[in-house]
Amino acid sequence: RRDGLRAVKTALLYAFQCPEYENLCVVATTQRPWDVCPSVRKRLQKRCYLPPPTAGHRRDQLLRALKDIADKTNATHKSPVVDRKLTDDEFVRDVADMLDGCTPADVAVVIREMQMGVVADIVNRATHFRPIRTLRPTATDEDATEDPREYHHDERWVPCDALRHPQDAVAARWHELPDTAPIGSPAASRVECPPLQQRHLLAAAARMR
Repeated sequence: RRDGLRAVKTALLYAFQCPEYENLCVVATTQRPWDVCPSVRKRLQKRCYLPPPTAGHRRDQLLRALKDIADKTNATHKSPVVDRKLTDDEFVRDVADMLDGCTPADVAVVIREMQMGVVADIVNRATHFRPIRTLRPTATDEDATEDPREYHHDERWVPCDALRHPQDAVAARWHELPDTAPIGSPAASRVECPPLQQRHLLAAAARMR
């Protein structure tokens, strides 16, 4: 393997000096310039350094991502999926400062980790749930009427604090909840994800540091 790499490097260095390739422009990118062979690096006449995004750019990326999450899920969720405090300018600015040195790809990973934090709360930590009952028409929206008999209760469950909701809280794990979903629906369809909160984003940003 080393012999093959040495042969490739020799051919590349020869091509740099060959008159046949005099008018050829070579453009190369790397995230680890210190690992580039000094002989090759010396033959690259211009070097452009692209620094990581600034705190302002990271803040804008975070705000755009949070807005996209809210816009994509508002159409299918009755309750808000993003806590209003999560998009507070001062809070997002502090998180952007925490991610100093991170690339846009790193910030995207933080956003995904934040979303998975809600799922982890339900699967690993939630021990009490309370029901959320809404009326849903049995017919299509075009055929729906004001007659209450044309509606049925759509019951879903959301994680809760047993001390704050002592009357409604049910002690159960997410897969032990009463089955009120249509037959054949997965158990996860009965659980309503709580809104994304500041602690989810802070935890994801702390793991990236």
